[in-house]
Amino acid sequence: MNDFIYKYVDLNGLKIILKNQTLKFSNPLDFNDPFEFHDNLVDRKLSAKHQLEIYKKFDKNITREKLKWYKKEIKEDLKKPQSHLIKLFEEKKLSTKVTCFSEINDNILMWAHYADKHNGACIKFDTKKLFSSFKTDSYLSNVKYHRRIITKKYSKLRENAIEHWISSKSKDWKYEKEVRIILGSSTSNILPFDIESINDIIFGCKLTEEQKIDIEKLIFQEMSYDWIKTREMKISNTEYKLEINNRW
Repeated sequence: MNDFIYKYVDLNGLKIILKNQTLKFSNPLDFNDPFEFHDNLVDRKLSAKHQLEIYKKFDKNITREKLKWYKKEIKEDLKKPQSHLIKLFEEKKLSTKVTCFSEINDNILMWAHYADKHNGACIKFDTKKLFSSFKTDSYLSNVKYHRRIITKKYSKLRENAIEHWISSKSKDWKYEKEVRIILGSSTSNILPFDIESINDIIFGCKLTEEQKIDIEKLIFQEMSYDWIKTREMKISNTEYKLEINNRW
């Protein structure tokens, strides 16, 4: 994982993050990719071995006779659809919340799509410091990009299969180089984070000087975030690329 990750935002979103010291988490079903949570990314059928592990975990006084009965029950279960597991995955779909970042700060398309057509900003975060803000049932994941839908067995890979389910996308999205912080059971969509995890604010190339100064007043005078550096994107004169300049 990179030491730093970046979040592209519009100006209003930037102000909310700076003032409230919070990040918004969303359910991936609301994202712009219809393949989020695709059912075929995970083979949900429990193996006999996995089911037996579950029985043993919850029955501390298991006897030889009861173990034999469990094995018989499992054999019957494997012959029919495991509706309880399907329901569990459907509940997981609804309860999972994600906030998205990128490994890069200079992608022209990312600025266009997620930073108000270059009229917004990009926030540079210290990855470890930011991630430590969230509770233990969260995890940090690089999105993996594939040409086809790859199915992974839940009984074999467990949490790795779940991460694959939540963090797999088509290669069409590869330019985003996305990183996700994923929450499994939070009841809130807005969560506080360590504001000192922000290192830089990078202004979009279409922002006016007046807009940049307005944000800098918020950062340095109103909120007294004196450790944050402000930078700005400029359009290259020789290539189709964005170049970063320091403000001060």
